[in-house]
Amino acid sequence: WSAQWRPFEGPLSARSAETALTILSSMCEWLTRRRYLDSNPWDGVPKATRTPSMPTSRALSRHHWSHVETWLYALPSDPASNRLRLLMGFAYRSGLREAELAAAKVEWLRHEQLDDGVWGWSMMVLGKRNKWREVMLPDSAIDIIRESFVQDGLGADLLACPPDTPIIAALPSSTTKGPGRQPLTPGRIYEIVKEGFSRCADEIASVEPSASARLRKASTHWLRHTYGTHAVETMPIQILQMQMGHESPTTTAIYAKAEKSRRQQAVRAAFDPTGKD
Repeated sequence: WSAQWRPFEGPLSARSAETALTILSSMCEWLTRRRYLDSNPWDGVPKATRTPSMPTSRALSRHHWSHVETWLYALPSDPASNRLRLLMGFAYRSGLREAELAAAKVEWLRHEQLDDGVWGWSMMVLGKRNKWREVMLPDSAIDIIRESFVQDGLGADLLACPPDTPIIAALPSSTTKGPGRQPLTPGRIYEIVKEGFSRCADEIASVEPSASARLRKASTHWLRHTYGTHAVETMPIQILQMQMGHESPTTTAIYAKAEKSRRQQAVRAAFDPTGKD
């Protein structure tokens, strides 16, 4: 039932095959220690040397994201379009993982006066390794949630809603009585976002085929990578690490690379002072 379980789409990648071999070897080692096997059959299998795969970016440039937002806000004001605007807009502005988006609810939201006297919004997020982290939210993220809640009949006062109200919800059905929101599974969120990117790609295919091809590859996790890539332009790496819930700063450091356009401009300034291609 998970959209991430796709065993018949093709052969395992080199990394997945290596992971499977590691798991099998570990299992046989455990069976050997328990004397279920007299030896580990994987001990004599040489470890394959893997050529590192070419790194690929899974983040959208600001130009590509502007296409997405323009398309999102040109959609009609119906329940499915409103939910898509909430899902993609909030995911981009919060950097939450797919499972975190599915689990997010009103009781996670915080609105409090900060040290400088300014009021700000944040969200307590239960993430990987069952750990809580506080994610500071921009006002635009709250505006997107509030707009969705108003459209669903829940009102503009987010903190007055029932604590277990999900942030991202299923569309109301004919059997739903009164205002109410049912949570989505991570797999369903993946499907909705993939479909949204695909529809946006169709919309701009004739105008910008390269951008269309890029959007067609995008998924929910791309929104998290896009958040990190755009945030690091103005956000200190230590703050971004806390926002994204990374255990190691090394993981966050992948977002510290400048966008290709800025890198290209720097190279041209150094070697093409006349500005010629």
